[in-house]
Amino acid sequence: MTTAAVFRRLLCAAGALPLALLPFSAPLGATEVVLQDGAWTLSCDAEAQCTAETFVSVGERDYLRLALERPLAPAADMVLEFQSSLTPPVGGKVRLWVPSQDYRMVGDITREPDEGKVRFGGIVPDEPMMRALKAGDAATAVLELASGTKVEIPVPLDGFTPVLALMDDHQGRVGRQDALIISGPRPADSGSFQLALRPGGTETIQSSVSDDRRVRIIERRAVTDLAEVPDRVREAATSDPVCPLSDTLPALGATYYGINETSGIWELPCFLGAYQGTSVYVYSVLIDGDLNAALLHFQGPPTGEPTEDPEIISPSFDPATSVLTSFARARGIGDCGRLVTYELVYLEGESIGWEALTLREKKDCNGVDDAPESYPLIWSRDG
Repeated sequence: MTTAAVFRRLLCAAGALPLALLPFSAPLGATEVVLQDGAWTLSCDAEAQCTAETFVSVGERDYLRLALERPLAPAADMVLEFQSSLTPPVGGKVRLWVPSQDYRMVGDITREPDEGKVRFGGIVPDEPMMRALKAGDAATAVLELASGTKVEIPVPLDGFTPVLALMDDHQGRVGRQDALIISGPRPADSGSFQLALRPGGTETIQSSVSDDRRVRIIERRAVTDLAEVPDRVREAATSDPVCPLSDTLPALGATYYGINETSGIWELPCFLGAYQGTSVYVYSVLIDGDLNAALLHFQGPPTGEPTEDPEIISPSFDPATSVLTSFARARGIGDCGRLVTYELVYLEGESIGWEALTLREKKDCNGVDDAPESYPLIWSRDG
């Protein structure tokens, strides 16, 4: 589901500046959203105040909770909270290190912790601490008594960036300057936009339809690290169009759909605009030990000039039916546009591709939020 202005940083081992301690906030209201990715969890209340957090056991009795809170307001800073059964009293320190990024921070405990909690505020998105946490593979929390005695606790960062992307999504910051992960050029007060991101793991897909030409999907696997994508697949996705996978994939994630033990398709995020994004699909197959990869193209319905495009706008692929749905908004509020569906089918020979099924379109941008599935049917493969 994932940071420090007054968390005055200590980049290497040089001296440290103390952090401003915040009073404790009231607990969140009734939780409306709870999502998890890796070791991190996102929870948001009815006012869209969100908390990304992870829990670490220390021995048999002790624990550490590290959390990052953010209210909904565009100008709202974040709060970093340490909570532990080992939190030092006044005069102690808490530190957070990200060794792989050569990054260290320190905060002084200047008021008595309540239930082991120490909070630091004034945190903004584009700070060295946030960059280090997003780029690092693990962190270390250090609790230090005034006497100098220290307890070092490993903190996993698996899931940190995806959970923060989910926070951006839930709070409508996608494509705005105040986003933590999915940032863009739009001002923080320019309105909200969500992508409806959700994390997921590998799962077995049960087919729900029967069609001799349909390509059946047997598994779905979430991809959160660019290193999981084979070089040949990356080359296919970054040639034409030039999809900046190093930026889009860590922020948005990708999905691999397995067809059999040697082949599958990769759903990769390509471009993120103000109110909708695009993806590409790459078919990979292992032949005699050599991985081959090719970009799949979408041919438009035969209702006008022939078109062929590797990018598809706002796709949603159902692996149980092998049907992909694309809704292209004509404008940001989504009251008009085009809804196209495609089926993944076997073509001549051993190749596969997308075949258009239906086209629906609403041209009258009248402010009425009609469901795209109810738009007038312009064309259907089945007549």
